[in-house]
Amino acid sequence: MQSLYIGLTGREWLIKSSVLLTLAFLVVVGPAIEWIHDNGDVQAVLWDAWPRIPAVLVGLKMSAAAWIATRLYRSRLLSDRMLVTGAASWLVVVLALYGVLVWFVSTPFIPRYLLALIAILAVPLARLSAAPLALAWNRHR
Repeated sequence: MQSLYIGLTGREWLIKSSVLLTLAFLVVVGPAIEWIHDNGDVQAVLWDAWPRIPAVLVGLKMSAAAWIATRLYRSRLLSDRMLVTGAASWLVVVLALYGVLVWFVSTPFIPRYLLALIAILAVPLARLSAAPLALAWNRHR
């Protein structure tokens, strides 16, 4: 499901490039994790930056989703009503997950905004929204 939009393009070079980039990413991540594990100063910096890391990831996710939504709107692949319904459905699922997280993990040690960021990151948005674009790209080649 995570790479569904890439497979729907039907472009062999894009599918192979995606696999190559994923493997290259994994090759880089291994030594980086080892370096973080061995270096206490880096661990301290990352621990202090912990609340900002999900915030940056949420910003990237929302930017990608906005870009995909504008592409869907311009190409008229989905109606305005479908775009709004999809966004509202995503928001309902995020709020429900946030409610469950607050219910289970309500401690003074974990701020609620961090639970909201985790809920936003947990529910897929950009990848699912990209599927109609990838399918249209495959159809019109």
